[in-house]
Amino acid sequence: MPLEALEISWFSIKSRWVMPLCSLKVWKSTIYRRKCYFQLKKNHGMEL
Repeated sequence: MPLEALEISWFSIKSRWVMPLCSLKVWKSTIYRRKCYFQLKKNHGMEL
């Protein structure tokens, strides 16, 4: 898999998680969601 494809894939994952975090009205359990995001980032960061 080309590096560019990985970056695009990671960007789509990241934006999918970050955008709702910016909207507190939509995501009521923000703290929980943020923990999930950082866990996901940590896991994918190790692989990438």
